[in-house]
Amino acid sequence: MKTPAAVALMAACLLTGFAVGFAVAAHTSGRSQKAYSPDSAATTAEADLFLIAKENEVWEALKNKDKSADAQLLADDFVGLYDTGFGNKSEHVKQMDDSYTLEEYAIRDPRVLRLSPTMSLLLYESTCKATGDWVPYCSRPVYVSSLWTERDGRWLNLFSQDTQSDTYNSATAAQACAKEKATHESQNRNE
Repeated sequence: MKTPAAVALMAACLLTGFAVGFAVAAHTSGRSQKAYSPDSAATTAEADLFLIAKENEVWEALKNKDKSADAQLLADDFVGLYDTGFGNKSEHVKQMDDSYTLEEYAIRDPRVLRLSPTMSLLLYESTCKATGDWVPYCSRPVYVSSLWTERDGRWLNLFSQDTQSDTYNSATAAQACAKEKATHESQNRNE
């Protein structure tokens, strides 16, 4: 089993590799530098808000189980890194088949690192409230790294990493414990 430190180191290496690779490719390809957001006169704050809004679109797709919207927001070569390992675009979309209800979510303390005019890394803490299969995920705050890239005039999510905090969300953790207790009691009755 990989330790959290090992996973964090792997993720940092992966993100650095992505950033360097894409920056070198953009620099050496001779392609023109496109505007950061749809409005070429956008301020840094407006550009940051634009990326946060794109990330909110992903969360809304998950909340509404809108596979089409989710698929349109992810690059075809999307890679996700989660506590279960690596995932691709089709696996990200397929998670909407899980039995869950995402009741609410929040993006907290967002930070944007502009890696190039066509690539930015959004870092934030997410919290959520859910039922079903998402209770364990929402039981703790999650630190998210979300790499966005512009391709053919569209901003797409190329990479995302979710790292759960050691701090439990007490309300959601209580919900998870109650579900586990009910499952255990049900199993005991059936024995």
